[in-house]
Amino acid sequence: ANHRHELCAIDLEDGKVRTLDTSPARRVTDLAYSPDGRFVAYVWWPANGTSIVRIVKVRSGKIHDVTTALRIDQSPAWDPEGKYLYFISTRDFNPVYDALQFELSFPQAGRPFVVTLRDDVPSPFVPPPKPVHRTHDHERDDRQKPQKIADVDIDFEGITGRVLGFPVDEGEYEQIVALHERVLFTRFPLKGIKPTRREDREERDSGTLLAYDFEQQRLATIAHECDEVELSADGRTVISVSYTHLTLPTILRV
Repeated sequence: ANHRHELCAIDLEDGKVRTLDTSPARRVTDLAYSPDGRFVAYVWWPANGTSIVRIVKVRSGKIHDVTTALRIDQSPAWDPEGKYLYFISTRDFNPVYDALQFELSFPQAGRPFVVTLRDDVPSPFVPPPKPVHRTHDHERDDRQKPQKIADVDIDFEGITGRVLGFPVDEGEYEQIVALHERVLFTRFPLKGIKPTRREDREERDSGTLLAYDFEQQRLATIAHECDEVELSADGRTVISVSYTHLTLPTILRV
């Protein structure tokens, strides 16, 4: 993605560059390849202050809108099994009363969302029935073996109507990472403006790394002082970085 707001693809065999899309208001951001490498999800800006998630099929160049233009959508992440696409969005309108005067505002408007990539894929927030017997250790080890790369099939018709919000509190979320049966995302505290020293004005509090487990349908805290995360190629290790305290990156086995 370049400074001319273009999304480009380079063919490594002949070196040719194709322009796949152009964003009217701001440059294209948050590029994410599908597990099979055939699609790219990205953030596209139709106007200042408004962004949506789009998917382009790289070889054909055909583009589809995944979300509707409402507010800010960001950080698309593909499910390793090719069933879901996750993203962060500020598309909730739940106002908060001011503490001093009778006014309403929206200080916490964001949370993670998911869209089902096929119309036959169920909601991830409705767990399937479980057997009565417990999983044996050898069966659990088989599930932890490297997964085969999934072929991603997408039903684009009606995809904008298959958006579901995570059952978590609204807040300041920035990044989302998809794992097998779990999703990690970063959340930052919301604080009021207060007098600070000039050298401290650019600093902010570090974020918290959270995990949502689809099997157990619950939210858990993974790490504190986390500003950015990066997922390994095998999808089993996460590097957590804190810019506020300038510490060494933390490696988390997930």
